[in-house]
Amino acid sequence: MISTGVVVTLVLFMAGLIYQAGRLSQRVEYLERWREEFRAEYRQSMATVTSHLERMESMIQGIRG
Repeated sequence: MISTGVVVTLVLFMAGLIYQAGRLSQRVEYLERWREEFRAEYRQSMATVTSHLERMESMIQGIRG
């Protein structure tokens, strides 16, 4: 027969695992949101840099004639 102490220990252990899994899930969701925000900011930054480079190239072509 399994003692009450062993059952309580197992139940608490399982509750702890479930709690940690929930916390991990929240962290993963946070990281996914952060990644999407970072990608959007990166794309915007690259578009801005590309635009500036194109303008500079156009100005150089204008100077060269």
